[in-house]
Amino acid sequence: MNGHEVELDQHTHATRQLSALLSAALAAAQAAAQVSAQRARGTAQRADQQARQAE
Repeated sequence: MNGHEVELDQHTHATRQLSALLSAALAAAQAAAQVSAQRARGTAQRADQQARQAE
């Protein structure tokens, strides 16, 4: 393996690591968004119930 091949191999490895990191970050962001949406739905439902009880 010559110097160029080693450099290319290292670049490929770094690219794969970055891809895995970005995939994990995306999964974490999606999970956080789902939790946030669930909380918002719960808050909206409670507000709706309170509004109905106030009538």
